[in-house]
Amino acid sequence: MKAEITLNGIVLRLRSAGDNLRFADVLTGELGVIEVSIKGGRRAASPTVTSTQLFAYSRLCLRRGRNGYSLDSAEPLNIFYALRGDLKRLALASYFAELVIYSVPPDEESGALRLFLNTLHFICADSMPLGVLKSVFELRHVAELGFLPDLGNCRVCGKCAGEGNKKFVFDSGSIVCGSCPGEGVILPNAVLAAMRHIISADYNKGLFSFKLGEKSSAQLGYITERYALEKLERGFKTLEFYKNLPE
Repeated sequence: MKAEITLNGIVLRLRSAGDNLRFADVLTGELGVIEVSIKGGRRAASPTVTSTQLFAYSRLCLRRGRNGYSLDSAEPLNIFYALRGDLKRLALASYFAELVIYSVPPDEESGALRLFLNTLHFICADSMPLGVLKSVFELRHVAELGFLPDLGNCRVCGKCAGEGNKKFVFDSGSIVCGSCPGEGVILPNAVLAAMRHIISADYNKGLFSFKLGEKSSAQLGYITERYALEKLERGFKTLEFYKNLPE
């Protein structure tokens, strides 16, 4: 007996199987990333074609059977059209999608959907630099996966990291004072403050409401990217494609 499920989800990846069948990787809040089969999904006249295009956020009515999830019907909620008009923005969204597909398991509740939707909103609004949005997504996502960095006191002496030079240690995800032993990258105060904000700010109280200068943004970008890749223990082709595109 098949069970009907209705939930909201965003399409992260599409692939075809034959002339009349598509499979979509869909990020949901209730079930993480699931694979959904879509009959007739390749036909332009299909009633679900808009709701199941890449990066479409839709209300989905699914059936769960022995072979997984299949789509009964769908209603679009947000198509994020602005992504399609700019290759750099589309490439960044594709990197986020690949990162999520790799790291979020199926059939488990996940907070990644909220982060993904909020970040896409700011990408489309063009109200923050793409590099800063990339840093927010990388650091917040890995933190919510369980790799929360310890950005409080120095992990060596245990004292509060004050105004002096500090270092961020990637393998432990912690900071050390400039006078304490330990290898890491120099962590300016502005970058440390931004990282603390990213991992702790509430969505409704301004996760994306901070500003950094160009140099600090570049330093933050280096740290969050390296930290995310080290914790997930792999690279991403979409990231390389995004980085190779001109600004």
